[in-house]
Amino acid sequence: MAWAAWGPLLLGLFLQIFCLCLAQ
Repeated sequence: MAWAAWGPLLLGLFLQIFCLCLAQ
């Protein structure tokens, strides 16, 4: 059940890192 809370959070973190890598 913890994944329901951490899933979107981790997904958002990966998305932010991905965007930062693309911006460079």
